[in-house]
Amino acid sequence: MKPLKALPPLLAIGLLVQIALGEMGLAARALRDLHAAIGLAGVVLTAYALLAARGVRASLLYLTALFILVLIQSILGLVLFGIFRVDLELFELVEMIHRYNAYLMLVVGLVGGMAVAVVRRRVSSADTVAKSG
Repeated sequence: MKPLKALPPLLAIGLLVQIALGEMGLAARALRDLHAAIGLAGVVLTAYALLAARGVRASLLYLTALFILVLIQSILGLVLFGIFRVDLELFELVEMIHRYNAYLMLVVGLVGGMAVAVVRRRVSSADTVAKSG
């Protein structure tokens, strides 16, 4: 299996683990550092996927949108981690946005991944028809 082929499932599993940690309250307490490390690894892996997808317009658009969401998530996570100071009222807002952005990343990842697969399949079948005709 090519490394790039394994990347989308790896990112999806990582995001699901992150959501589970957050929903169980472990991301704010016992496993905070692990949650942060997985999140930063997600930034690196998403950036790698974006760089590796050069030349495929559908993948570039999808991965650019996903990368922006991942960066936003990381910045929000750093605020919650305490790297950046915010007052308590804003902290609760940041926490809520961080939570819902995770679900948005999941939806964008699933829908975008399926859309890219459909586009690739159509391009591949069009190439096959063109070569045989």
